[in-house]
Amino acid sequence: QKGILRLLFISRLHPKKNLSYILEVLNSKAFKGIIKFDVYGDSESSDYLMRCKDIAGRLPSNIEVRFMKGVVHSEAVKLFAAYDVFVLPSLGENFAHVIFESFMSGTPVLISDQTPWEGLRNNNAGWDIPLDDVEAYKDVVQYLMDLDFEEHKKMSLSARKLAEEYLAKANFRQNYLELFKGVKLN
Repeated sequence: QKGILRLLFISRLHPKKNLSYILEVLNSKAFKGIIKFDVYGDSESSDYLMRCKDIAGRLPSNIEVRFMKGVVHSEAVKLFAAYDVFVLPSLGENFAHVIFESFMSGTPVLISDQTPWEGLRNNNAGWDIPLDDVEAYKDVVQYLMDLDFEEHKKMSLSARKLAEEYLAKANFRQNYLELFKGVKLN
């Protein structure tokens, strides 16, 4: 719905995953509209969790942040469809399965450029933005709030297409057949 943005964060609540960064971004601009931000994850550091909750507590009244418990994988996959955008401003990821799961669910992403997922804007599947470009994060959040249903639907389809193309390119089936070629099963 235009003017309302539903953000999702699913990950460990750890400094590497950088939840505090996106909370600070949300606290640094007067956004026009309503942001509902749900954070799913278990804390590995009570100090970091307290820091994130402190930042969330200082956000303007048009931004609601809810801290939820971590979820099991099967539940996490179902969650993506209920949100407009998945956010993960990570300091570094090798693959980030959770980003791929977001694409598979048709949920665009707003992530850092510290993952293998690049060129997302060109694919209309989201944004991979350097962490030193805070203004770009602010602009994207406002852009997403102003996005209408049809444009979001196009992004959603593009995110799903990106995941499908990744799977097709990876050719997992053929790779497994090659791997087990000549292996006798008892």
